[in-house]
Amino acid sequence: MARLIIVSGYNSVGKTTVGKALAKELGAVFIDSPKTTDILMEEIINAHEVSGTDFATVMKVRQMTELQVQVLRRLIQDQLELGLDVVLEVSTYYSDAHFVEKDDLNVSSIHHVEIMIPEVEEEKRRFQLHHPEAFRTYEKEWDQYVENRLPVYTDADLFEQNVVITFDNSKPLTEGALAELVKQVSQDNMKLFSK
Repeated sequence: MARLIIVSGYNSVGKTTVGKALAKELGAVFIDSPKTTDILMEEIINAHEVSGTDFATVMKVRQMTELQVQVLRRLIQDQLELGLDVVLEVSTYYSDAHFVEKDDLNVSSIHHVEIMIPEVEEEKRRFQLHHPEAFRTYEKEWDQYVENRLPVYTDADLFEQNVVITFDNSKPLTEGALAELVKQVSQDNMKLFSK
């Protein structure tokens, strides 16, 4: 049975780069969840001609969000049923982390790779480079932004069925580093944080 590998992390820490490299190495399907769900959500909202920020509209948008979750889950499940491993990129701040609940997906094993950069200044530089408009929002309060955020999974018990690996992407993604990551991901039934 196919495996699901979730790659998560903050803005511009290298989720896509690492996820695609990992998928290529494993011969897996790569799905960029934020981009996929953003497109789905835009289509759904446009189709229903929803606009406005009043309470009723916000509640309607929240209901529609579940539609995009169902579509993405179906997309993931289709690949798994074909016997294909899936590498799924999720953003730290997305509420789509519950895609990975084992009870919801017919999957043999779920692994979680959290991408991080320990040097805050390097992360800040990458964020500014890749998301200049968003960076302007956080620039003046960057230290507070960093201090108040939390990783997707802060407790191993929350997703105890997962393999949870912390991957430091502050250094170049060499063949050796990728090979080590693949080796860690390939170890089924490991339930730990590697820090």
